[in-house]
Amino acid sequence: ASNENCMAIANEHRLATILHPKLKNFECCHDEKENAISALKSAFDQHKVNILSPSSCVSKPH
Repeated sequence: ASNENCMAIANEHRLATILHPKLKNFECCHDEKENAISALKSAFDQHKVNILSPSSCVSKPH
């Protein structure tokens, strides 16, 4: 088997797979399932940090 046609799996691919209702099955790739769960946790953590960051808050003049 040649690696010429292989594409590197990015976190975006893992997130799409774990979030898609028909693609959650990682039977043959347990390591990728763990990587996908880690990527999802990281995405949630980053989103939480962005929401809680004072610089992301816009104050309206009264």
